[in-house]
Amino acid sequence: MTTHHLQAEQVPALTIPVLTSAVPMADVPPASLAALENLRVDKAAFFAMADELKQSLRPELERLVDESVQRSLQAAWAKKSAR
Repeated sequence: MTTHHLQAEQVPALTIPVLTSAVPMADVPPASLAALENLRVDKAAFFAMADELKQSLRPELERLVDESVQRSLQAAWAKKSAR
């Protein structure tokens, strides 16, 4: 397999090179593998933080929804009983 390396000046601005075939893991530079692993870890941490935030907000969201539903029902009852 022939490996072609593009230099930054060879890629026109706003063009993203497209891989046309799978790259064997043996041909992926260790720095790229490390960068991909770091992205995987960052993504996992980000979504774990989002899950914690959702859990911590759940009681307040439930309270706000309960209040909104209660006000809507009271308004609907007032409108119905005014007829």
